[in-house]
Order: sequence, then structure tokens, then C-alpha cells
Amino acid sequence: MANVKEVMERRRKERQERQAARSNRGRFFRPERNEDGSKCTSRVRILPYVHEEDEFPFQEIHTCYDLGRIVGEFNLVEPFATYGEENPLQEFLGDMRRANFDLYKEYRPNNNFYVPVLVRDEEDDGVQWWRLSYSQYMKIEALVIDNVDWSDEDLFDRKTGFDFQVVTKHNEQGKKYNGKTVYDTDISPIRKWQGPILTKGRGKSADTEAISTLLDSMQTIQEVFPVKSDEELEKIVATLREKLLETGGEEGSSRGGGDTTSSREKELDEAVVEDGTSVTDEFDTLMG
Repeated sequence: MANVKEVMERRRKERQERQAARSNRGRFFRPERNEDGSKCTSRVRILPYVHEEDEFPFQEIHTCYDLGRIVGEFNLVEPFATYGEENPLQEFLGDMRRANFDLYKEYRPNNNFYVPVLVRDEEDDGVQWWRLSYSQYMKIEALVIDNVDWSDEDLFDRKTGFDFQVVTKHNEQGKKYNGKTVYDTDISPIRKWQGPILTKGRGKSADTEAISTLLDSMQTIQEVFPVKSDEELEKIVATLREKLLETGGEEGSSRGGGDTTSSREKELDEAVVEDGTSVTDEFDTLMG
């Protein structure tokens, strides 16, 4: 019989390593929501991404979510689409596209935007990362560029920017995802909450030192979403080839129950359901 203490020590070490790895990937913000579907409001400050010269906050990440589910890798980043790095997964997707374009459309990478934020009333937690769907990002882009009430403002400036209000509620049309009610999310800047990211005491003067400390602690997007090595991806691809290309795609067809590509992409892009088990929230929960 194995030494129980040794087994427990080994498992404790493995657990601690997993916890440390999750911690190193950063914290993730998920907007509050009420179980009854009534309006629920959160307030965040979108932070500059300090690891790029232009400090553009919105970082685009491409994940092969549905492929990852097949092999138990929920955060399967596609390195080429995300970081421009050639890799075995990219080659596999190219083979899939040529062999079965319909299957490729079902499993191609999904793009989302991740933005660093400071969540009000959770300032002690430091920088958190907020997932935005493509459509949510486009709404913010339109606000910044086209909305005459805001187009002249620098919404994300360290000292004169604005906090954003995030409102979640049940979808007014009663839209469902996997039988559960979808939540809509509305994002808008707040006029009265203009000013520095952090202030001194109860005043409105910028706490420059605290702001610098906060931003210096921000991880790079590569640290938050690391890519697997080519060797690891080759093993994943070998499994995917066996389960998908050689079986004609039956392995993945059980999920979604015959959904069309367009409806699946829309659900992935928009859905947030009552118990938090939408595909996008499932991923964020794993990363949080």
C-alpha cells in the first residue's frame, strides 16, 4: 500500500501549483446580475494597456473553444490568429478547412476582446480582465468614434477619463440559450464619474503614485493567455485528427444539437444565462 502521507503531500503540491498557475493568469471580472433578471449595475474603469506604446486597452484573443472542449482544454488559444506565431494547431485548422469546410466553420477560432479594468468597490483586487464579445466591442467603438456626445472625450485617459456603468438584465425578447434565459449587457460611460483612475482620500486629485503602482502590476496579455508549446499542440492535434477528421466530425456534433454555424456564433458572442453556464462564462470561470 502506498504511503498515505507521501500521496497527500504530492497531491497538495500539485493542487498548489494549479492554484498558482490560475493566480498568475490574472483575475477576471464578470458583471453582477440578479437571479430574477432585474437590472443589476456594476461600475468599472477601463485601464490603459501599458505594455504597448499606444496603450490601446482592447486586446483581441482567438480561442478554439469548441475544439478545446473535445480534449479538455478550455483555454485553447490559437497562437497564429492571436499573436502571429505559426504552430501545429494553425496547420490542423488549415487541413480541416480544405478537407471539410463546413466542419471548419463549426470549429474555427472565436475572437473576443479582453480589456484591463479596475472594478469599483473591488480596488484592492487590482487589475482585472473583462471579456467583451465582438458586438460589445463594436458598440464601444461606435461610442468613441461616432457618438457626438462622447467623440470629443478621451474616455480612457488616466486623469480625465470616465468610469463605465455595466447593466445586466434579462433579454427583453425572452431569448433562450440551452433552455435558459439570456442576459443582455449595456455598457456606457458616466458623466459624473470623470476624473483620475485613483484619487487621494475623498478628494478629486490624482493619486499618481497609486496609479503607477496599479498599472505597473498589470500582466501582459501573453501572461494572461499563454500559448502551449508546439510539442503540446502536436499532441492535441493528434487527438483532434483522430476524433474529428477521421470520423467526419461526429465527435463534436453531439454538442449544439444541429445548430447552424451562424446561430452558434451568435450564441457564443452574446449568451449569458441564468446559472452562468454559457460557453463564454464557463471559460471565464475556469480562468478566474
